[in-house]
Amino acid sequence: MKKIVIVWMFVFSFVLYADVVPFERYYEGTANASFRRGGTVYSLNDSTVNGTADAFDTAYPYNGGAIIQTATGGTFPDTIQVVAYYPAVYLPSERPECWSRGYVSGWIDIGTTSEYPLGTPLELEIKYGTFDEYKDSDYLYRGINMRNQNGDIVWEASHSTDGVMETNSLQIIAGTWYTFEAWHVFGASAFPIIPNELKLSALVFDFAVVPEPATAVLLGLSGLILRKHRMFPARVKSSGQPLCR
Repeated sequence: MKKIVIVWMFVFSFVLYADVVPFERYYEGTANASFRRGGTVYSLNDSTVNGTADAFDTAYPYNGGAIIQTATGGTFPDTIQVVAYYPAVYLPSERPECWSRGYVSGWIDIGTTSEYPLGTPLELEIKYGTFDEYKDSDYLYRGINMRNQNGDIVWEASHSTDGVMETNSLQIIAGTWYTFEAWHVFGASAFPIIPNELKLSALVFDFAVVPEPATAVLLGLSGLILRKHRMFPARVKSSGQPLCR
């Protein structure tokens, strides 16, 4: 009974702390922000490859804008963040009408190793969260999806998570690739955001590839067998035959 408990403790520990499988992530992003004062529209535009698109400025005639970035620290490091932010303007005569758009498209390429060769069942963990400070009447359209190599949508989300990062799982295999796209539209020319108070909306996401649970258990058992051989080498009788293996 003691041996069984030890085996399951080892397997559970392996599944819980399984190594992350290597993969490559690539994305392109564009950010646009517009501010209307009187009859004039002032715009900010930027684009990026695996970096930051900064269409944001608080100096007149602007008032915030949109940013796409990869977080380098904080609570959610390495996440891709699509953010729209308009600081409060308390004088009605100084308030611009605001709207912005952030768009990200990219792919992830699932790597292979000697431990996880081509075709090995794996699990893709998709982290997804939304963080908002706006009125229900403000116009907001956002979402994210993933497609397989055939172009079929295998996962999508557009709901609010109320400031919580969710983790979703997708069954995949080593040696394949998937594309993703995310969009975040906050306000529009016909439905602008009025910054009479702070207006903020963000879409945050990230990916991780881990062993599929059954695969992790098998690898854990294999490791346990190897450890057993090292800890309890075969003993030999006088006849030269091993007592146990």
